[in-house]
Amino acid sequence: MRYFHIGIFDWGNAGDTVLIQATEDLIDKDGSWEKWPLSSVPMPGEIIIDHINRLSDAVVIGGGGFLMPSPTVSGWSVGFPKESWKKIEKPIIVWGLGWSQFRYNSEFNEHFVDNINCLVDRAEFFSCRNYGSIKALKAHLKPALRKKIKFQPDATTVASLVYPQYENHPLEHDIVFEPAMDCPVERFNDRRDEVLNALAYAVGEIGRVTVALHRGRKGVPDLDEDMIPFLVKHGVPHTVQNLYYQSPETVLDFYAGSSLTLGMRGHGAMIPFGLGHPFIPIVSHDKLTFFCDDIGFGHGVDVEDRDFKSKLVKMTRELDRDAFREQIRKAKENLWEITQENLTEIRTILGR
Repeated sequence: MRYFHIGIFDWGNAGDTVLIQATEDLIDKDGSWEKWPLSSVPMPGEIIIDHINRLSDAVVIGGGGFLMPSPTVSGWSVGFPKESWKKIEKPIIVWGLGWSQFRYNSEFNEHFVDNINCLVDRAEFFSCRNYGSIKALKAHLKPALRKKIKFQPDATTVASLVYPQYENHPLEHDIVFEPAMDCPVERFNDRRDEVLNALAYAVGEIGRVTVALHRGRKGVPDLDEDMIPFLVKHGVPHTVQNLYYQSPETVLDFYAGSSLTLGMRGHGAMIPFGLGHPFIPIVSHDKLTFFCDDIGFGHGVDVEDRDFKSKLVKMTRELDRDAFREQIRKAKENLWEITQENLTEIRTILGR
């Protein structure tokens, strides 16, 4: 099978690096994948549509947090005008999209509702990666289309079942701290320094950590390295592990050896979970809350809570890691069963 895959192929984000590879390996490990980076998707003209119709057997969109405001002709991350969806003659598979509007983000523009309704109507399979995203998306859909949206967990949440070599991996890091420093206004409003100072203080109370940097790009400000000066200021003992611009295997190797992760990003929770290890969410984006709801875990600590630093310390010290690992195992089995049911449906759609 030949797939035209619209996704995030920029290794500047470690979580998406793992996600995109796991998505392709789940859907068709032996397929031929033409990668079309989301960041460079232009308004598609007839040449692109003709290319898809002549040379691809299917279009795959996702996974990832694509449902976020964008000043494009679509109003969201995939900048195809609504007419283009109707011109694609091959099956369209939308895999595990996330609703990624920040708490302090702008609203979707006037194109979004018409565009997303056209895509849902046209797609043979359309799924979101958590029930929170499904609920948020359905509010923008025509009633007749709402029933088409399926739950497809993020591919990273079943990582050890996709890649069984990571089961029972030797533990090398006790506590990993995974910060998220991009989009500080959207995450923290006007409280950036207040939140980061409190976070550094809490991490210092917990003890030595390995800081996992998920996102970075040379010359771009407000990325994960920006947390380091706050840790230094508060005298927090730490080492740094750079995971961006690394291979999926490098990222998986790191988290497979991590006993507990304090994660601010969605994939700072989902990848440890997918490898069977405990995590504590530090919430600055609702995607973490959505994920915790799906697996039946408490919401961790929220940076909106003025007392979050003491709650983070308390939760870390009191967490029963063995009990949480067992909870993760059971929840992951359920996500795997859902994934297999969806893959069966997709194979039928594609005639595989």
